Amino acid sequence: MAIKNLTSIDRLWEEVYWCCVNPLYPKDETTAKLWKEDEFLRLKHGYYITPLPEKLKGHILDAISFWKRREIEVFEKMGMKRDEFLRKFRELREDYYQGGKRWKKNVVIFYSKVKGAVKNIQWVDLFSWILPIADSENVEVYRSIGMVMTALFYIEMLFKSSYPSGEDYIKRIEARWKIVNMDFSR
Repeated sequence: MAIKNLTSIDRLWEEVYWCCVNPLYPKDETTAKLWKEDEFLRLKHGYYITPLPEKLKGHILDAISFWKRREIEVFEKMGMKRDEFLRKFRELREDYYQGGKRWKKNVVIFYSKVKGAVKNIQWVDLFSWILPIADSENVEVYRSIGMVMTALFYIEMLFKSSYPSGEDYIKRIEARWKIVNMDFSR
């Protein structure tokens, strides 16, 4: 069985996940139920993240370089800059949560340009909450990337929200949006 070529982000996720991410067990049934119902709380309290080993720092530079190239391509396709995209995404998200109708049209427009930019939710996890906790010296670099990744993946999930499991997708990505926007300087 042939293994597909992994990107530098995929390889980094595997290395960081297996050495730094330690799932915690809920202390009681109430906590277990809460974590099952609230993805944000599970992400925030359901893991112990150990500091990033020095040996992975070079891999991070490769992954960041890979992402920066991809981000440039995506923004060129969209014909906008990063800040403009994030502003429009926030407006789209707000319209979605307020029960508006504009978000659907905007998601369709964005989706055709961003589809596949973020390969999977592991990429989002890596930059939205794992690396900012594991390597607090570079938290703003990771959050900056994580915010864009999360927004791009969020658009894909909104596009797919009409599928039977769509609501679960939205809950999962919303939790990551909240995480990437929180203050990591505890």
